[in-house]
Amino acid sequence: MPLSDIIATLEALRMANLLLIRNLADAAWDRGGTTNGSHLTAQALISILADHVRHHAAILRKRLANGRSE
Repeated sequence: MPLSDIIATLEALRMANLLLIRNLADAAWDRGGTTNGSHLTAQALISILADHVRHHAAILRKRLANGRSE
């Protein structure tokens, strides 16, 4: 997949996530659920998502700096 397509996909996903987050009701932030056997609140899950995106962005930056795209 061309880098421009990867970037466009990431931007679209980011915008969709931001729209969802911005429209969460105040009470929803503390609601929780179970994922992979662990209880998480919506707030915790959003924090994990943000860190996950930063992690993958760092990998992409490193690979691009080294001339690798895989």
